Amino acid sequence: MVDTTFKLDGRQLLTEAETANILHIEVATLRRWRWSGDGPRFLKIGAAVRYHPDRILQFILAAERQSTSDTKPEAESANA
Repeated sequence: MVDTTFKLDGRQLLTEAETANILHIEVATLRRWRWSGDGPRFLKIGAAVRYHPDRILQFILAAERQSTSDTKPEAESANA
């Protein structure tokens, strides 16, 4: 069996399926976001797509809003 585990800074990189599971979305949604540039930053290692856990956390935190009318992250809104 081929080991497709990748590590960066001693941390295991996440597969598409693992990342989609963390975000509670379909893999197809993650792929669409990657294509449109809307999703979390990713690594392309040969044909493999991987996600660093820290980038997933940054993506989640960047989505934080104060109210439903917010269109920008909290830090950007405070600076506007």
